[in-house]
Amino acid sequence: MIVNELILKVSSICNLNCKYCYVYNKGDNSYKEQPKLMNENIMIHTIERIKEHCNRHQLKDFLVIFHGGEPLLANKDFYVNFVNYVKRNITEVNIQLALQTNGTLLTQEWYSLLNNLNISIGVSLDGTYKASENRIYKATGQSAYNEIIRGVDLLHKNQYPVRVLNVINIQETPQNIYNHLKSKYISYVDFLLPDMTYNNMKKYPDGLIGDWLINMFELWYNDNSSNKPMIRIFDIIIGLIIGVERGNEQLGRRFNQCICVKPNGDIQPVDNMMVCGDGFTKTEFNVINNSLDEAINNNEILKKYYNSHQDSELCEKCKKCIIKHICGGGHLAHRYSSANVFDNPSVYCNDISTLIMHIQNKLVKDLAIPDINLEKLTLHDFK
Repeated sequence: MIVNELILKVSSICNLNCKYCYVYNKGDNSYKEQPKLMNENIMIHTIERIKEHCNRHQLKDFLVIFHGGEPLLANKDFYVNFVNYVKRNITEVNIQLALQTNGTLLTQEWYSLLNNLNISIGVSLDGTYKASENRIYKATGQSAYNEIIRGVDLLHKNQYPVRVLNVINIQETPQNIYNHLKSKYISYVDFLLPDMTYNNMKKYPDGLIGDWLINMFELWYNDNSSNKPMIRIFDIIIGLIIGVERGNEQLGRRFNQCICVKPNGDIQPVDNMMVCGDGFTKTEFNVINNSLDEAINNNEILKKYYNSHQDSELCEKCKKCIIKHICGGGHLAHRYSSANVFDNPSVYCNDISTLIMHIQNKLVKDLAIPDINLEKLTLHDFK
């Protein structure tokens, strides 16, 4: 098994306390055991483990995403030292760097530093003020929306393409969200399903999030304006329907080639697996003593996550499903229950299915693509 992406948790602390956060508010308390910030020793060991893994598997490209908590709570020198150490010690691999921030701490000084270090910037923004009701300050409980927008506006002022992660909030209409994204010149949106399992799922009326996404798709699909954002979930689904190989941890049939390193150097699965239970993502592996290969090949959750879109990890319903090549069973965490572990369809099965059906039927109606035989889907196909 080979990974080509690493989420580096440079901070276990955050200035926000988002109500849906899988780190702090989904029942896993392991963040309390982590140091507040990653030190330089762990940073260096992590870079050496990346180098070792790339050399072993002859990788030419590798992505590191600085994450938290809030990664801008780390010292600026951390990022300067990281980049300088990579440049001195990894010469045969293209190490791509990205940072995911809540945007509230972005300043011109931060922007200039990250831009000069060639670290791309993504912002977590859930849309309008109403849609961002879950994003609040830890100290006061007040909305962080205005400061997030200030960070977004700063990026736009610097003519930087604004890319956002957007956790879906169905309390706000797709129309208002879409208008807001365009008004803020957002170029790329990754809509995220709220992380939940069968143990802690909210009782949404069946298919409500699917209907929300269908309405959003229609707005996006029919938009011919010059500032139309790229919406990742729709782009992936369309590609998979017409036979383009792509996917992510939510969709498709690819291996999930991503791993996480905590502030203390522990090697673990990605953080949203924490919704499965307290301490669920803990392993015995650490970058000081272990290679990435040792962790991936010897931890059952890491292996399941890596293979989560393969038949070996799908429940019987998913194995037989007509759209499994598109859906891939959904995110592994969303399949979890204490009764059956991961032997379930996603809690979002109906939402994902109706969205894919809608998009495929739209393509059948509107597109005539040579050598691609698309057929209209009905609910009967999913029985």
